[in-house]
Amino acid sequence: MSFKRTIALIIILVALGTYFYLWEVRGTSKNLKEEEVERIFPSDKEDVEEVELIRGSEIIRCRKTNKGWQITAPFEASDIDDVMSDLLSDVGNAVMIEVIDTNPSNLADYGLDRPRMGLSLKFKDDPTPKTLLLGDSNPNRTCIYAKFEDLPEVILVGSLLKHDLETGIFALKQKCPKS
Repeated sequence: MSFKRTIALIIILVALGTYFYLWEVRGTSKNLKEEEVERIFPSDKEDVEEVELIRGSEIIRCRKTNKGWQITAPFEASDIDDVMSDLLSDVGNAVMIEVIDTNPSNLADYGLDRPRMGLSLKFKDDPTPKTLLLGDSNPNRTCIYAKFEDLPEVILVGSLLKHDLETGIFALKQKCPKS
């Protein structure tokens, strides 16, 4: 190997090392720490007593009983503990990315005038359900515009939440008794 080639490889190696240090090692301190993350539904999944999954005009209602989770509407079914456990874990891990608009003048700008999907959770110690409405995707399709039904602000949530809700709806519909 020639001297020029060795010097060129050393320069490339130093540049890559610098990049790695500045962006990967030092940059991790700028990443969100666990305590800085704001969960959409901060309560434990064990505290959830009722769930409504909403897609358009379709609503699937589930209730926790002493026999486990059961679908109560639009049909009745039991033995859905595994589906509900997965769904509530996914929902419990969902985080708010950022507040987009604290007092929006037009919810249609975010697809929230007629939300595509929604999720309503009722907790043990709170008689009022917490309903999250999901609207359109953001321009780069990495997040979904959302808002709580009782709050004015529009927030961004990860698009994986929409996928998790769709997966939950599909799995619950599979429990529909065949007639």
